[in-house]
Amino acid sequence: MYKKTIVFVLTFFILLFAQQPGHKKEIENKKRAFLKLSKALAASPNQQKFDVIYYRLNLNIQILQERIQGYVQMVARVVDGPINGVELNLHDYMTVDSVIADSGPLSFNHLNHILTVTLDKDYANNETISFKVYYQGDPTLTGSGAFVFTAYNSKPHFWTLSEPYGAREWWPCKDVPEDKADSVDIIVRVPDGMSVASNGLIVSEQSDGVNTTFHWKERYPMVTYLVSLAGYEYTRYSDTYQTLDGGTMPIDFFVYPEHYQNSDFRDNYARTKDMITAFAGYFGEYPFVTEKYGHAEFLWGGGMEHQTCSSLEGYGTGLIAHELGHQWWGDMITCRDFHHIWLNEGFATYCEALWREYDEGMAAYHDEMAANEYKGPGTIYVEDDTDENEIFDGNLSYSKASWVLHMLRHVVGDSVFFDILHTYYADSRYQYGTAVTEDFQGVCESVSGMNLDKFFQQWIYGEYYPQYEYSWS
Repeated sequence: MYKKTIVFVLTFFILLFAQQPGHKKEIENKKRAFLKLSKALAASPNQQKFDVIYYRLNLNIQILQERIQGYVQMVARVVDGPINGVELNLHDYMTVDSVIADSGPLSFNHLNHILTVTLDKDYANNETISFKVYYQGDPTLTGSGAFVFTAYNSKPHFWTLSEPYGAREWWPCKDVPEDKADSVDIIVRVPDGMSVASNGLIVSEQSDGVNTTFHWKERYPMVTYLVSLAGYEYTRYSDTYQTLDGGTMPIDFFVYPEHYQNSDFRDNYARTKDMITAFAGYFGEYPFVTEKYGHAEFLWGGGMEHQTCSSLEGYGTGLIAHELGHQWWGDMITCRDFHHIWLNEGFATYCEALWREYDEGMAAYHDEMAANEYKGPGTIYVEDDTDENEIFDGNLSYSKASWVLHMLRHVVGDSVFFDILHTYYADSRYQYGTAVTEDFQGVCESVSGMNLDKFFQQWIYGEYYPQYEYSWS
């Protein structure tokens, strides 16, 4: 009888933090660095004293001059009074003409990209502050690309994309992700013939014979970087999503006219309602179900998950699924700061795989995950949240982060994993609010009954990965 002996040698190079005190120290140092950085990058000491309730943007888009002009009203509640001044973020290229409250003009100073408004009195806790900032300027001078004037097929086109810190480039606001306005009105005037896509529901669309004024309202909480404008002579059409309770919700598309005639384009867009159904089943109902979802085309190269109306260049189902997934993970629950951007981008990348599983089966899910694998070094936790290259590292914030969810699903099991996502979605501490890694970890541990500290420390804060070697004879 022939006897074959097999020798299998496995070397596993993940450094387990419970066994490697040096790496525990490394993690603690990273956490301390995070606290130090967040003090510098989060709300200023003054901004921590008030909570924004409401913004109203009322803007004239001057296409030929490539300028914007108008006002932004801010309403805020004092949470750490008394205060007699308010600091807002606004780039110095924008010119502030006046600041007006109900009591009359307010004095202000605009220096080093901070607009400091002196209030008409001291405001105590729970009192409400309200004023309008009248301003104008060319937001493209900042060079950030947060506001773009361009043309498509020789016709004027503009759009905004403010993530991570670009809202301040074109409108005055408290520009930090930790503070969501409870609601936002967006009123925009453009030359007749143009359409403007934005957040929430359309209130009115009125022409005076020269210009058309679009009024959009967003009544769900929204972070500043998700406030969006996209203007062009779009072809507009709609589809319908059947909600979980048997109702309906519009899906509005703002597309270039020639793309409306493209059957491939329209066929993929038609899958949007199926994707919403899939994700609503996986996570919970579409978060902005009393308003809409939609797409507006722009010339950026990819997509941006603007709340209720994603901006897209392209029509691939992966792109559509990614930006739609963000409506749950990034828009409804937003990373509290950009150190934890994986809670936005890793989740949305994982949604691409979940869509393929729903649409094509488990083999397609695994193919998608294999396409997103990344075994290189680096922490998913973003150490320098002033560096956009680190925040939006495709390997770490997107691909490797999606694998954290893939691995977590196998650690806790399928039913528990989706229970975790449903619980996270519905948790009043985070729903329509913000979260960091430890918040999500807490939900995972509460639902699963498992201690997952090693898992999150290894994969979010650690920069190592497994290497396998084998031989046989």
